[in-house]
Amino acid sequence: MAHRTRTDSIPTVAAATVAATVAATVAATVAGALTAVAVPGSVLAQDQAADQAADGGMEEMVVTATRRETNLLDTPVAVTAVSQETLVLRNITNVLEIEKLVPNLKVQDQRTLGMGAVQFSMRGVGNTNFTEQGDPNVGFHVDGVYLPRPQAAIALLYDLERVEVLRGPQGTLFGRNSTVGTINVVTAKPQFEEFSGSIEGQYGRFNDQLVRGTLNIPILDNLAVRLTGIVHRRDSYYDLEADDVLFDDEGFVFSDNPYLVFGDPTDEDNGAGAIDERGYRVAVEWEPIENLRLAAVYEEFSNESPAAPLTVRDDPYTAFLDLAHTLDQNTQGLRTFASYEFEDLLEIHYTYGDTDFRQTATVDLDAGVHRFRPSVITNAEEDLFFFDNPWTNDSRSHEVQLRSAWGGPVEVLAGYFNFREETLRNLWIDIPQAAGGVILFNQPQRIAKSEAFFGEISWDITEQWEIRGGVRHSDDRKIDVDGSRSDAFPGVGGLPFGCPVLAIQAGITPEEARATNFCGINSVEQQFAPPFTSFDRVFNNDESFNSTDWSVTVSYTPDDDSLYYVNVATGYKSGGFQDTFFLPRTGEVFFPVLEPEDLISYEVGVKKTLLDGALSIAADVYFLDYENKQEGILVDFGDLFCPFTFGDFNQDGFIEDFDGDGVFDEAPFGDAPFNFTQFDPDTGELTVTDAQLAMCQSANFDLADFPINRVELVPLNISDATTGGIEIEWLWNLTDNDRFDGFITVIYHNRIGDVDTSQLPLVLTDSLACNDRVGGCPSVDTIRGNELPFAPTFTMSANYSRDFHMKEGGVITAGAGLNVSTGYFLSIWNVDCYTSVSTGQEVCDNGDKQDAYATLDLNLRYTAPAGNWFVEAYGTNVTGTTFATFNRRNSADDVTGYAFNARTQYGLRAGFSFGG
Repeated sequence: MAHRTRTDSIPTVAAATVAATVAATVAATVAGALTAVAVPGSVLAQDQAADQAADGGMEEMVVTATRRETNLLDTPVAVTAVSQETLVLRNITNVLEIEKLVPNLKVQDQRTLGMGAVQFSMRGVGNTNFTEQGDPNVGFHVDGVYLPRPQAAIALLYDLERVEVLRGPQGTLFGRNSTVGTINVVTAKPQFEEFSGSIEGQYGRFNDQLVRGTLNIPILDNLAVRLTGIVHRRDSYYDLEADDVLFDDEGFVFSDNPYLVFGDPTDEDNGAGAIDERGYRVAVEWEPIENLRLAAVYEEFSNESPAAPLTVRDDPYTAFLDLAHTLDQNTQGLRTFASYEFEDLLEIHYTYGDTDFRQTATVDLDAGVHRFRPSVITNAEEDLFFFDNPWTNDSRSHEVQLRSAWGGPVEVLAGYFNFREETLRNLWIDIPQAAGGVILFNQPQRIAKSEAFFGEISWDITEQWEIRGGVRHSDDRKIDVDGSRSDAFPGVGGLPFGCPVLAIQAGITPEEARATNFCGINSVEQQFAPPFTSFDRVFNNDESFNSTDWSVTVSYTPDDDSLYYVNVATGYKSGGFQDTFFLPRTGEVFFPVLEPEDLISYEVGVKKTLLDGALSIAADVYFLDYENKQEGILVDFGDLFCPFTFGDFNQDGFIEDFDGDGVFDEAPFGDAPFNFTQFDPDTGELTVTDAQLAMCQSANFDLADFPINRVELVPLNISDATTGGIEIEWLWNLTDNDRFDGFITVIYHNRIGDVDTSQLPLVLTDSLACNDRVGGCPSVDTIRGNELPFAPTFTMSANYSRDFHMKEGGVITAGAGLNVSTGYFLSIWNVDCYTSVSTGQEVCDNGDKQDAYATLDLNLRYTAPAGNWFVEAYGTNVTGTTFATFNRRNSADDVTGYAFNARTQYGLRAGFSFGG
């Protein structure tokens, strides 16, 4: 499949003009009356603010947003840089809470679905397909090395130089799938100068314990090693209860649960939502000869933090579990670097990255949410047990860059990027209902390949004006080798509850279970062949995509304190595919192929230093226009097995004779409406009359007696999506002792277009409250005009700190951080309040709308006179604010499960350092 380079302009070119006008107005306002500005964010790190020169000037932060080292305030791109010290002050140990330091960034924890993933959304754009087939819209890098799986992004943030967050498409320099932005974690480098180190400990609420340490060892004048590590442990802050009834009518109770082999679901010390993670890093830096640098970093991250449970808005931190949540996740990474400079001519840089990811996990997907709204329950016995065993992902990347070093008005950069990713996954979902079964995903080899040639040229036209242009050609290929999916739903309770556990205990692999019909999962030969109970299918897919992207930036620097820039750029994310889908009620098979995602971006920005260097500000206005925006949509296909309505549960064309007495029995879910023998033994086809099919499609039967719906995560393209906004960041040293920094964002435009359903055999509907919502569920036909999710109209972060100098020379620093957000949606369905069919009352706690909220963090630190030790008291989310970060539809019981932010944390930390 070929993909043409996109060269068209956005439909509303006027939007770019509006953006430029607004940006100019913002710049003029800022320059003329900046003392009145109060915008939250983190243009520069707080620790830099503490190191101001005597004249009040600001220490410069170096970033690599342009793949060269440049001053942050001289870099013509919207970029936020956050230091390690700022992360410590705000009690941030991983990327899940970094959003409160970065404008227009939302981070969603998807581990509640067993995916072990972190999902990034920036400027309202993200990707809701977080399986091994879903590519992120926000590229994640460590030391410039691309990590394809967002699972790897959970790795702890420790001993860093900074975290750089670039907003807007980075398709020319950072390349793969960075259509809306890029996060680059820059780790601390070994230092040749002196032996130094530090150790820090923390203890807080919920038995929160953290220890981290660093040791820098100069071995020779040109060789140094840096060792660093971290251990973090915390009990769950959830109230974990046993969901002690699985089958009321069968008397099947919790004590019979075979999943108890994984542990006690009510264990709050080690259970769902607890933290148990550790990591270490070894970095080596060597300069064997002048102008030659060799470096290597090896790190390992082990995560045994069980996924937090999905809970409900009525009681956001209480879950009823049938299954102990477990996680065994390990990420190992090797990054090597080599660079050589030909004096005043050329720099050559080579980077190699190797990342291995392994995961096994168990998750109770429903978490007993049906208990919280019994008035509308249609199937209180729904249980979904997720068993991931194993999931492995190996990725390798090479990148070569040539950079000019002649120092003239024209500078060039050229490079080549090569990437390969291989994934193996076996995933079980056990549904222990009277009509339940097992779903098995087996992907023995999924491969993603990508290579690109890229280049950039910059020209200083005059001392004030610069023009910069970049281009990148990318070729992507995605391959699926013998991927399969098996669904076994016999409808009469014939499958053993806990089949994945039983198979593993019997020494049977998932592949063998499918091949031998263990658990009722049929063999490969039965793919695409109704009327078999298991709709097993094997697929081998191979799709290729390519694109050429470009970027043009014009910047103007009238003086040493000002920078104005305009940028126009395109972005591209590879297309792809997902599983082959089968609709039992119609016998249709369809295979959706995702078209590549394209966008064009317009951005106008200004960066200024004012008040003799005491105040720095960055502001930008942007407009993004997407074509074929990719979305993974969790949707409801309707009834799972139409033959259920006929009483033909094994789909042999006959009403069932369960007891073998020669008499057709009644269906377990009510009287069979038809007696028919429409099975052709020669063709193996089961046919139904038009009237019968109409009955399936219209669902005139009693849904309370027919609870099983087929809910799938389907990858689809949205024809267009547009968003635009304003971002302002600042850092202000009010006095020698007072600092104020923050950001403000405003999204003035946010709109979704049509969903491309041309490849689908039917119109999909949302799976929220289908049975209980007056007016039914929204469908893909109603999405046009909705808002992109995770895109609040207004956000603000304001951080203030003050130093109090003690007589003996010590310093007490008091700090406060306020984060504010208006409401936003959690999915593209945009479901807010609705009227309940069951109660006739308005329901406002079951949709995907998150209302406005605010959080407050506080800290009080004492630093010793010599600056070599400190002790600090801290509190995060001291207001006890609760807000949803994700929601998952439940089609049967009409109660939606949510993931929520962390509860109030408080504690003490202390640290000691030497050397350095």
